[in-house]
Amino acid sequence: MTRGEFLLEVRAEEIPARMLPPATQELGSRIFEELMARRMPPASVLSTFTPRRLVLVLEGLPGREPDRDEEVLGPPVSAGFRPDGTPTPAAEGFARRCGVEVGALARRRSEKGEYLAAVRHLPGRGTVEVLAELLPRLLAGLQWAKTMRWGTGTGPWVRPVHGIVALYDGEVVPVSFFDVTAGELTAGHTTQSPELQFNVHVATTGTYHVWVRGWATGGGDDSVHVGLNGAAVSSADRIQFNTKGAWVWTKTTLDGPVATLSIRSAGTHTINVWMREDGLRIDQLLLTTDASFVPGKTATATSTPTPTPTSTPTPTPTTAAETMAVTQLMLVNADTDRDLWPLVNGATLDFATLPTRNLSVRAEVAGSVGSVVFSLDGKRIQTESIVPYTIAGDTNGDYNPWTPPVGSRTLIVTPYSAAGASGSSGTALTVSFTVTDTLTQATPTPTPSPTPTAPSDGGSYVESGVACGATGVLRTVNVSTATQL
Repeated sequence: MTRGEFLLEVRAEEIPARMLPPATQELGSRIFEELMARRMPPASVLSTFTPRRLVLVLEGLPGREPDRDEEVLGPPVSAGFRPDGTPTPAAEGFARRCGVEVGALARRRSEKGEYLAAVRHLPGRGTVEVLAELLPRLLAGLQWAKTMRWGTGTGPWVRPVHGIVALYDGEVVPVSFFDVTAGELTAGHTTQSPELQFNVHVATTGTYHVWVRGWATGGGDDSVHVGLNGAAVSSADRIQFNTKGAWVWTKTTLDGPVATLSIRSAGTHTINVWMREDGLRIDQLLLTTDASFVPGKTATATSTPTPTPTSTPTPTPTTAAETMAVTQLMLVNADTDRDLWPLVNGATLDFATLPTRNLSVRAEVAGSVGSVVFSLDGKRIQTESIVPYTIAGDTNGDYNPWTPPVGSRTLIVTPYSAAGASGSSGTALTVSFTVTDTLTQATPTPTPSPTPTAPSDGGSYVESGVACGATGVLRTVNVSTATQL
């Protein structure tokens, strides 16, 4: 029997960390039980999560249900046959419903008497059809500590659903859940590498120069990767924005050469853009075969008409420089120097579920920031003047550990225009959160089976079949072998 791989990814708004391990375990257990009942068990089940994703991978899943014979009881024999042995309409109707001849009906004796019976042969359904029936019911039945409704009353579920990927050996499983229909494309990390897609129709094949228009804040690595039809392209890697605080066109890569894409077939193609900086915004992308063409200037007489993909414009800032502010706090694993998840108001950090007690917090900023001050419960604990701005300092991205004390905490992070908390101050960000340690309680909470922690820009995460690593190099991966999604 043919066996294949099934991948399910449900993308939603951020789910509380404490709810994720039991939900993914329940999803894996329930689908295994359902498939066992249909005599089509997978060879292995992997269920995992990130803050915004539930992921299920089934390896070695049979391509269809096995055929089976099913015995169906009908009317009593006394109602199915007359005294002379001729069948009544009841026996004839029962045989017709079961797809058999009256003469093929059997007799089965029970405590209530003798009944007619028929054996129906039921051919097995394809796995795609079985999964399309099972998944909406299993997802809707997951037990969450709290649920919500959104929009015009959609729900209830733990958080609004944004997208679904459901693939069995490359074929889309037609699953619909809360009006979201499954497809084959996923999306990148929400803040660390949001992916944009531009659809463009190309009439002429050849080498196209890639121009990207964007607004860089200067807060970090202001560069993008451009790929073709979901795959990374090395010649369009790390297109760099050297001008900050203004909308500019660029096609210069970090290594000096200009960015190009080799398009070998005419027709509609998808241009993918991966961004490495939270504050970087992209609103237009332009392709041209004319190496001398510059956007905003008159093209040469031999310029090839340039197809410009449509996109949703990003609002242009009203001033030349953005308002100085702290926009987000990111919780970091100081042991691995990898991001965990954003630290937001109302969050609970439980050392029993965190991968480590050695943490850090990084402040993401907008505008021309020279330093950042971290204050915990009204007491200044750190002044940072070097990017990245972290609560305990760092050396070249090697985060110094910080362990927050147990209890209710309020963290205020304030940006300043100059080093050493001098100059003018900008908009501060205040986050109230709770730190717990259930491992120290008299009755410990059972520890779930090991599950991967949330991914980060420093880890691997799948974007339409492409993974980004800490170096920013894109490489194709097999979804089933990716350790983090």
